[in-house]
Amino acid sequence: MTTPAKPTKNFRFVTGNDPDFFKDKKIVSANRSFVMFQQAKKPCDGIDPLKPQPQRVEKASKRCDASRPQPRTASIPAGAVTETPCPPGMSSDDALGLFRGDRRARKRLVDRPQPNQRVLNQILSLKAEDLPFATPNATDMCSFYALLQTEAAQGVLASRGKLTDGQLLFEAAYEGFMSTFPLRVVGSPHDTFEVLPKFKGDFKSSMEELKCHCSATFSCPNLGRTWIPKATSSKLSFLSTLCISAAHLDAMRGERSIWAPLMGQMIPLLRIMTADRTLNTSDQAIISVLQVLLGTMIACQEVSSNIHWQGLAQLVTLRGGLLQLDPVIAMMISIHSVESSILSESPIVPEYLEFLRQRRERSQPGQPIRYSPLYSNQVELMELRHDPYCSHNTYELLCDIYSLTNLISIMRSPIAELKNFQSLDDMEAERQSICARIACLPSAFSGDSKDLSRRARIVRYRFESCRIAALIYSNAILNGCSFSYAASQITPAFASSVKKDPAPRQNGRNTRSDSLPSIYRNRPVTITSYLKQLLARSDTSGLWGPLSGVLLFVALIGGTAARENLPVPTSATDLGTDSYNVKDRSWMAAVAVRCGVQLGFEYQGTMEKTLVALADVTRMSERCDSAVVEGWRASQEPEILEKSLHDGNGSLGNTSAPQTRFTEATTNEIHIERVSEGWPSTTGQADPSSIDWGFLNGI
Repeated sequence: MTTPAKPTKNFRFVTGNDPDFFKDKKIVSANRSFVMFQQAKKPCDGIDPLKPQPQRVEKASKRCDASRPQPRTASIPAGAVTETPCPPGMSSDDALGLFRGDRRARKRLVDRPQPNQRVLNQILSLKAEDLPFATPNATDMCSFYALLQTEAAQGVLASRGKLTDGQLLFEAAYEGFMSTFPLRVVGSPHDTFEVLPKFKGDFKSSMEELKCHCSATFSCPNLGRTWIPKATSSKLSFLSTLCISAAHLDAMRGERSIWAPLMGQMIPLLRIMTADRTLNTSDQAIISVLQVLLGTMIACQEVSSNIHWQGLAQLVTLRGGLLQLDPVIAMMISIHSVESSILSESPIVPEYLEFLRQRRERSQPGQPIRYSPLYSNQVELMELRHDPYCSHNTYELLCDIYSLTNLISIMRSPIAELKNFQSLDDMEAERQSICARIACLPSAFSGDSKDLSRRARIVRYRFESCRIAALIYSNAILNGCSFSYAASQITPAFASSVKKDPAPRQNGRNTRSDSLPSIYRNRPVTITSYLKQLLARSDTSGLWGPLSGVLLFVALIGGTAARENLPVPTSATDLGTDSYNVKDRSWMAAVAVRCGVQLGFEYQGTMEKTLVALADVTRMSERCDSAVVEGWRASQEPEILEKSLHDGNGSLGNTSAPQTRFTEATTNEIHIERVSEGWPSTTGQADPSSIDWGFLNGI
């Protein structure tokens, strides 16, 4: 065992209590001289060592300091520098030990404060079920790190398992008797997601995963500038952002393992916050409720969503209406309220719709345009021909959707009453012609789709998604019914001809395709499940770029059509189950909400005009929906109807509303039959694959 070397003259230690002391020119010059010339004093290989030359040191110091005006001082020999008086500091032995790595604990100049015993008792009696939302008391403040040094705090850590200091700090602040750190997380040196509590139960996701998913899915520049500072200004509004991320992550995975336990923790906090009169009128309270609402919209919980929207309306009323709120908050409330009403097919709140009508958002110069088939005219849509992911067929289809929407708005406007009946008949004939042209469009996969590049397949998937959404949209306009009922009337003639995967099954389980987003191939096919499969394969990571308004339209139509509020026709009872429809609807609702968030912050005009136009069509369909439903039920269940009429409790109502049936013809034709009298039938030539759903073979 070797003993440590004794202090020698090979090291020179300079100690001081002030950092400016080491910047003194005398000290710097002496250190440089020691390093450069001290080694010359040692004998080396029998050669006489060089003698030190103080004159060189003096000239070198003068040459280095020539650019700085300095007072005249006498030259200091190199050997006399060690005798320079220094302020009292660390001794040479301590410095040598510090250099060798033998660090010694220094005495604390200030003792840590002793913790309050009453606070420790409260920490020991913490329960996860009781989570009061209270402001900390000044008398209960104490040092967090002082608590960690006590035996009682160590017992808490041992009883709760592996908890970090940040998590214990969050739990203490959660109860309201310690520091207010979680209330102000911006600018804190702590990791915000590290101090979140661990939820009980089978929580399959971590806070870091939710954070990354939220940032990658919903982040955009304007959201970071206008929304994030408000959303992170309070504890509850910050935690409510996780509801959106958890619901979206569950929808993409097709499960509800994250959103459900998270909502179980958020609802008691919302109830306590809304009961406090000092908190329920703040911007943070409104933001918290709105972000929780977005999670319920993605999860397709209509009952909970309606309850939360009523509560949010009360909070807005307490503030004095939308005009008394922050413009960004008022805009997001109006956008998502109309979007939620469209997805759930519920009545639209007139105040929110009028707020969107009256907004005039000016586009910034140089900002790219996001096109939508509901308001972009044909001149604006011509720019899409330069998009590599927009084919010519997609461009023509979007022009037909715009023409149909514009025609409906003119026919339902007061201006149409001033025109003669001949012009109204012409517009009605044009409407039927557009709907027939959309119905006769061939599938994108009617031909050979093998050996296509990924880009070519994405172009076909996007066109096919727009075609299916346009088919539901035109059928709803033609019949004057809801989108869900219109989708139930469009059934594939050969649903059993779905192409299976060429790969064999393993262990009796369903195989998946590895080329694009995986789906089950042997599940029953409905028009909404088919639309969801198309969207999943059309690369929605970038929201279709310039076609983001088109993606919003398709997602809203698909999410509404998957609602299935009507019974399934008897001829198509084997086409789907509720579990499939809920997953498909939740997936498309998640895409619609994501489009609403990003377009609402970046392109307000696209979002507002799309929702206003779609809301007008939805409100127009609500007036005829009840009559169509009763007429359909009468044709499907005559014995139940006869029994109800015999009992005196049934009513057919007005069954004269127009209704459309898409039937398979014996020849290569598609017949669009008008059920009621006075509506001529329209026949159009089309490829047989567009009626027998032969495009399913191309997937």
